[in-house]
Amino acid sequence: MEREKEKTPYTDLLEWFFAESGFEILDNFSNMQYQKALDEVKPLENIVQKYQPKFYDEDKYFLKEFILWGLVEHQKLSKNRLKKGYQYKDLYSNFISKL
Repeated sequence: MEREKEKTPYTDLLEWFFAESGFEILDNFSNMQYQKALDEVKPLENIVQKYQPKFYDEDKYFLKEFILWGLVEHQKLSKNRLKKGYQYKDLYSNFISKL
């Protein structure tokens, strides 16, 4: 259970998604494009560096995506299937876009 207004390890990341329009990971991304997309989410890198600083560099992109999956499962982010990939956004953007 979370207390309202209490900062969590994910607060900065969730605020990033609220401020941005989200981002996409497309099925046909090369490894370099996939890594670049995840690297653009700076708060995600901050979480990895703070809580898993010794994680192998070659595996940190899986860890970043795993964090996103966890936030989706805990209903902190939305994940939408596109024709050719996935889009991650804050939960409220879907609601607001339908108004």
